[in-house]
Amino acid sequence: MTIDTQTALEPLLKDIAQQLGAIAQALRPADESLGFGPSPGRQYIYVNRSQGCNWYRLDPEGHPIAIEAPALTGYIVGLEIRELQRRGKAVPKLHLHIKADRHYVLESGAQSVFSKSLVAAIARLQPTQLRQPIAIEPQAAEGNEAEFARLYLNGEYVHAPWDDNSDFHHLTQQAIAVVQAAQA
Repeated sequence: MTIDTQTALEPLLKDIAQQLGAIAQALRPADESLGFGPSPGRQYIYVNRSQGCNWYRLDPEGHPIAIEAPALTGYIVGLEIRELQRRGKAVPKLHLHIKADRHYVLESGAQSVFSKSLVAAIARLQPTQLRQPIAIEPQAAEGNEAEFARLYLNGEYVHAPWDDNSDFHHLTQQAIAVVQAAQA
């Protein structure tokens, strides 16, 4: 490269460097808001129809607040079955961890229709697919208290048929393995 060519390229290279810096700045995550605001901690979302809605959260006093949004979209970052105390009894609960505008934990009975349909759908996915946002929509069944989980990947419904003869222990372990592999 001659000195004339190098001299001519310097302003162009400087302009490219400034544009790359602006792009990098735009791609950086925004700083957390300063001052008063909502807690950045986990928000538990309870999935059942006991409160007259598909899902709800609890206010600081423990009163249910219906969630009107039909779906939650985010990244699935964890799946576990936990034994919890509810009304003095140990009950198995499914916890699905989702990273969105904050960390959400969807809680549902481990043997509920919602949990079974959720586990069946996640077990069908590849770990690379879980690195994309997933939309989860609870859908009430006609005429009873059951609720299904509908998962959408890139706007497409994840069809995962199952029935009462399905091996849900195996499907749950498979779904947990898919989620863990996606996090690796």
